[in-house]
Amino acid sequence: MNLIEESFQKKEEKKKKRTAGIILGSIIVVILIIIAIVAYLGYLENKQLKVYLDGQLNNKLLQILVVENGEVKVPIKEIASYFGYESYNGEYTEKSESQSKCYVQNESEVANLALNSTEIYNDKLSEYHAVCSQEKKVKLNLRALSLQLHTTSLEIQKYDQWSELRTRLSKYPSKKILEEKLSMIHTRITSLLSGIQALEEEERVAQLTISTYEKKSAFGKLFAGKSAVLQAKSTLESIKPRLLKAKENLQSQRDVEKEYQQEIASLLSLQEKVTSLTPSKDKSFYVSLLHQLERSISIVQNELLVFSEQKDCLQKEVESLNKQLNESKASFDAFHALQQELQKTKQQLADITTRIQKESKSCSCK
Repeated sequence: MNLIEESFQKKEEKKKKRTAGIILGSIIVVILIIIAIVAYLGYLENKQLKVYLDGQLNNKLLQILVVENGEVKVPIKEIASYFGYESYNGEYTEKSESQSKCYVQNESEVANLALNSTEIYNDKLSEYHAVCSQEKKVKLNLRALSLQLHTTSLEIQKYDQWSELRTRLSKYPSKKILEEKLSMIHTRITSLLSGIQALEEEERVAQLTISTYEKKSAFGKLFAGKSAVLQAKSTLESIKPRLLKAKENLQSQRDVEKEYQQEIASLLSLQEKVTSLTPSKDKSFYVSLLHQLERSISIVQNELLVFSEQKDCLQKEVESLNKQLNESKASFDAFHALQQELQKTKQQLADITTRIQKESKSCSCK
């Protein structure tokens, strides 16, 4: 009996030791699993999305964000107030109560948004395009004014030329007087030509008389009238200076005729130029218009300077806003990637929890 009892007691003791070992091992496994879960939960806590506004953690803003099918959606009207904007239905330029469009506005900026669209129509960009359009119109206006100024300056120059030509024209005798003088010159030339022809005829007759006398023989010369020859020689001597003087007078009259003809041609040319340059307005009108155009150009140049400065300023603002928009899109992309990683981590946690439960049941059965 003692041996049986001792054997039974030994078996009981071994069983108790094995059970205690199993329980101790299970406790250790459970503790390790709990430590792992706590550590993993701490890791998840660090990975959990957090929203900061002005350097402060803002859980209310986090709750407003909506994540559907891996996409982050932001309710504009609810989130606008957090950034100092007021939200309204419709478009900024077309007031309405449309629910498919809205715009947000603060003291310095307006942005239009549309339903199911990722585009943000910033009013600064519209303003920039408007300023560019105005600048282009001002440049065209300045070009037109400059052209008018140039044309007016040419009109003043033409008026001065016209005045100078009129002064020169006033020094000319009239065409009628010049033609009368030219007619007198023609009469004198005709008279001189007739006189020269008569003298040349007398000279020819005298030369013929002398030549005829010289051809006769000495006997014939006794019967020829010597007085006629002497008269012919005397006539010939008197004709030569008279004929020379007549020809000189003829040349002089022809020179005068040429001068009068040139003067008449110059007069007609000058009259034609004066007619072509005759201004439609008085010089004082063009001078006044010139000063007015100069003032207008000065004003337009100042406007162009203002628009250029506005355009440069708006261009910088648009570039800054585009940079902010790109940064916002990058932040939302990062948030989307973080949300996907969080979903994946939750699934991993669920798998670990399921595995722990299975191992706990297994330990209980043993």
